[in-house]
Amino acid sequence: MDTFDDFFNGQTFKKKVAMFCTRSGWKIELLDEENALISGMAPSGRRKFCFLARVGKDAVEMFVPTLAQVEVGEGFRGDLANLLLRKNRTRSFAFWCIVDLFDDKESIALMHNTRLSALDHEEFDFVIRKLFEECDALDSAMENFVRTWSRNL
Repeated sequence: MDTFDDFFNGQTFKKKVAMFCTRSGWKIELLDEENALISGMAPSGRRKFCFLARVGKDAVEMFVPTLAQVEVGEGFRGDLANLLLRKNRTRSFAFWCIVDLFDDKESIALMHNTRLSALDHEEFDFVIRKLFEECDALDSAMENFVRTWSRNL
């Protein structure tokens, strides 16, 4: 008989992520027993990436970084960070946070945590789509702001 530990090992994480991505059409960029990186197209046509990490026995951390990135230690200041922190107060799904990326960068990201045992294909697909859509909307708003601002220089 399988124990709780046997069911929620790294191989289960790897198999579930691979199966969900195949069924949903997400591209697997990286997949091992602890982490996954998947990609897909956001509504704007921009390619987005979702990082997944197995945390403990039954938790999965899923996050999508935005285009808002700074050098580690530089930090995010001002209205954007405050706006997103305020927005977190009203959210019941996912939350805005700052994550470490590669090459000594930090990014504003949208993160969702769930239990692996509660995750099925439909919820996996829903979560990834929502994370991509919301990050894409923020990226588009930032691009529009920069375009408008630069025209007024």
